[in-house]
Amino acid sequence: MIVAESWFFRDRQVFEFVADFAVTRAAVAGHSPVRILCAPAAGGEEPYSVAMALLDAGRAADQFTIDAIDISRRALERAALGRYSANAFRNADLGFRDRWFASDGTQAVLAERVRRTVRLEWANLLDPAFPAGRPAYDVVFCRNLL
Repeated sequence: MIVAESWFFRDRQVFEFVADFAVTRAAVAGHSPVRILCAPAAGGEEPYSVAMALLDAGRAADQFTIDAIDISRRALERAALGRYSANAFRNADLGFRDRWFASDGTQAVLAERVRRTVRLEWANLLDPAFPAGRPAYDVVFCRNLL
């Protein structure tokens, strides 16, 4: 089962931890980019929050990969659009919205620079074939999974 609702930077300390981890991990000589999995992706709020946190921490897009998977094609389509209503911005600190979103009427449109850092993909996490052929992840988010 999935939880199809999320918002940006839900529990901000989680994203601060991941950003700190990525900075520390990048300092390790010869380490490949930090690999992150968000499952399920829901509407994209969580994987895009991870991306914004990493970019805000000074990480370049080639220093991390974010795979965002979901079994719902509708959720992935919504995430790919990168368009959000006020409901996605429930955090008390909304400074990130000014940095990473443009206003389009009643919706906020996520910057392409952020959207390009997240690879959205249909997948079933319970399928035994899912992890086959994938390199190991350094961080796994599954907070929208029940």
